[in-house]
Amino acid sequence: MAVLQTYQVQTNAEDLSEIITNITPDDTPLLSSLASTKAYNTLHETQQDSLQVPTGDDSAYVEGADFTAEDHVVPERVPTYTQILKKHVHVSDTQLAVRTVGIKDLYAYETTKKMKELAMAIEWAGINGTGNSGASGQPRRMKGFLANITTNHLSGTGTGGSVLTEGMFNDLLQAIWSNGGKNQSMYCGGELKRQISGFTASTTKTIDANKKTAVAALDVYESDFGRVELFAHRYMPAKTLMVIQNDLWAWAWLRKTKHTPLAKMGDSTRGQIVAEVALESRQEKGNGKYTNVIRGVA
Repeated sequence: MAVLQTYQVQTNAEDLSEIITNITPDDTPLLSSLASTKAYNTLHETQQDSLQVPTGDDSAYVEGADFTAEDHVVPERVPTYTQILKKHVHVSDTQLAVRTVGIKDLYAYETTKKMKELAMAIEWAGINGTGNSGASGQPRRMKGFLANITTNHLSGTGTGGSVLTEGMFNDLLQAIWSNGGKNQSMYCGGELKRQISGFTASTTKTIDANKKTAVAALDVYESDFGRVELFAHRYMPAKTLMVIQNDLWAWAWLRKTKHTPLAKMGDSTRGQIVAEVALESRQEKGNGKYTNVIRGVA
């Protein structure tokens, strides 16, 4: 008699793991670490001011000198716009009635995913947004970090870019310091992070005696102009790094992220997740960016 094998049997139970694996990066360090404030209109403005800096030996007066009129620097307005970001959830009621594996409520599961995706979209726009006031049929766009930073902007040369050196990195830190900035955080893509991890000044790379692990990455850089924490960020352009002072930025929320179920239409369940937010630039001169730079290949 022939052996009955699994290939012939049509009634074997399906074997589907209840574990659902998703390793899509969803970290949003800038959205998580910066302060939040309230916006009250789609046009959100901050005020920036400055002091007159001595440029020479012009502060000495003779005894009994007459009053002298001086120029005054007044605060200037810096505009940005709130951007509407949306995600939609739409599941058929038949699917909600079907038994699933690893998911108790498919609508709730998809809502959680869309909330994470919206946070990622805010993070991306906060870095790369170009700023736009919008018009009929045209959405408003927030002005991101890179578009805001103009004073301390250094750039490599050539179409392919310049290899980032430690000296170039310190040139940027010095420029920020000269304009009153206190360096706190640096963000760049993976390639430039590897380049910066190869810098050796003011650093010591050691081996953990207990874990027997060689430390190759550089996460804090001690410079002549302050301490800088270093972060690799997936949404930074490949040839760009930025150094920011955290308290010079904030997320200005006109509408905080909220999920709203939509009215029943047809044989399905719908909802939307909406946020409206701007990136508030309190003083761009305290920050800097280096563009058109690359990692050198050893």
